[in-house]
Amino acid sequence: MVAASRIPRGTVILSEKSLTSLSPTADYVANYHELSEVDKGRYNALGGESCLNGDSAVLEEAQRCFKSEEERKAYYIGRVNAFEGGLIFPTGSFFNHSCDNNCNFTLVGTVGTFTSVVDIEEGEELTISYLGVNILSGRTKRRNVLRREKFFTCECARCNTGGEEEVLEELVPCPVCHIRTNEDAVDGVVDVDGGGGGGSKVMLPVDVLEGDDVVYVNACGKSKCDVCGTKFDSSGGGKDYEVPHFKVARRVSDLVELRMNSGGVDGEGQGDDDDVTHKELIFETYELARQTVGAKHYSTILISLLLFEKTVAELNSVILLGNGGVVDEEQVALIIDVFEDVWGFAVGLGLKMGAEGILHKHAINLARIVASFGDNGSKEYAATYAMKVKDWVLAMLSGDGTYVGVVENLCAPSLNDEGGTKKKVKR
Repeated sequence: MVAASRIPRGTVILSEKSLTSLSPTADYVANYHELSEVDKGRYNALGGESCLNGDSAVLEEAQRCFKSEEERKAYYIGRVNAFEGGLIFPTGSFFNHSCDNNCNFTLVGTVGTFTSVVDIEEGEELTISYLGVNILSGRTKRRNVLRREKFFTCECARCNTGGEEEVLEELVPCPVCHIRTNEDAVDGVVDVDGGGGGGSKVMLPVDVLEGDDVVYVNACGKSKCDVCGTKFDSSGGGKDYEVPHFKVARRVSDLVELRMNSGGVDGEGQGDDDDVTHKELIFETYELARQTVGAKHYSTILISLLLFEKTVAELNSVILLGNGGVVDEEQVALIIDVFEDVWGFAVGLGLKMGAEGILHKHAINLARIVASFGDNGSKEYAATYAMKVKDWVLAMLSGDGTYVGVVENLCAPSLNDEGGTKKKVKR
């Protein structure tokens, strides 16, 4: 899909109802059989004439599970084109993906809305992101997610960045400028060699490397440190310096993905005790990522978001349900620090969506929790986070009255709080 004429930022390009109903199990074939003959024709149009001629793994699934060509095609189209909840849109499902998309997709009920996030010129392709928060990931991770979930290799402009150009998602502290010695090693946290023997060591700095004094280099491809001049090659073919820390970065990325994919303790049960243990594992992985690959690697960012969301859920439970406890200020301070780190990372990527487009829900959740302390100081502090995303919400989510109302309320804190403590959450 391409723009027929210039489209200003914030234009609603398309708003339409899904052909299919919301389905927690995304039963594509059952959904297809519920459609009218007219809607079946619109559904099948998404697959074209050759959708059953490919060699994708999804075709093997379809051929294994369904006997008729019609059902195989329905399954294929659903797997490749469905939005969250198994929704299929007659026009919206034609939007292609880009890792630097120029349109935003929002869903209210079963109505999908596609809005331009930047000015789009005539003839420019209209794109959305299929990645969610993985849009913050490095190229290899993004491509792996899309291959696994959507069965294609992304060739967008962002993914085709090559050569020795800086890869902003995969920066790590320079191992020469920031020397790590055997005294800083810990046993068995990450198996550098991948052998599973448990005897490997990971070099950690004495303190977490962060701040303006840290020198970063790419952990992806070839790079050169601007300070010490050392050349690096993470592919293993470098003549100057191929360091174990780049292997560690890959192992940490795998560990972060494990944490993100596990509902309980490494995929086990999800009872209360397991939830506590899983939170502990997330926090340990968060600290490990910050120590090994630093604050500017996407693995640290993804585990930070997971920690943020887990902590927010716990705090909301206390705020909304009581649960016999009080809001833990240290936990609030933690999510503030985490949010600031992730926000700065997202800003640095310079994507069309901007940090506010990627993180507006996180900013709103943080603002609501800070405002829950009830005093003027906390409300004013909360308003600073809501203000970060106010323009985005008003421009891109105007059809969702809930978001608009919440943000406007958070951005206008009461100044008549009687007996307020005037406290702010300390970071």
